[in-house]
Amino acid sequence: MLPQGGKVFKTLTVRENLEMGGYLLSRREEVENSVEQVYNLFPILREKKTQLASTLSGGEQQMLAIGRGFMLKPQILLLDEPSLGLAPLVLRTLMKAIAGVKEQIKSSIIIAAQNVNEVLKMSARVYGMKLRKIVFHEETPEKLLQDEKLRKAYLT
Repeated sequence: MLPQGGKVFKTLTVRENLEMGGYLLSRREEVENSVEQVYNLFPILREKKTQLASTLSGGEQQMLAIGRGFMLKPQILLLDEPSLGLAPLVLRTLMKAIAGVKEQIKSSIIIAAQNVNEVLKMSARVYGMKLRKIVFHEETPEKLLQDEKLRKAYLT
């Protein structure tokens, strides 16, 4: 679970944050492999691996928080508003990386988001909520985009 705002351990380095995400991995080799996969998904984190997390930009901190969540290769990963406050270019990079992780570690990823357009590009199924109630479920992104009522309610 990555809560909204993707908190990082600001007084730890990028590398140390990732290692915290892999705290259940018993072998050093497993930790190294997971760290390497995160660096492949987010190359900027490799460049900044010795920097304190507090010195990263907001987008980089979000990438670090998501990378930390990927360390254990979870079967299901829940991301709450991963795009919150990100510049469009950073958002596209982040969504591309999330899609890559979905394929690479074969995880199911549940994303709660208001920025629906970017999330739709990598979604297999879409659920819509309004006032804490599910108003449609198991729609394909294509069907959502074709339904005028749903498009107006969720994409404008």
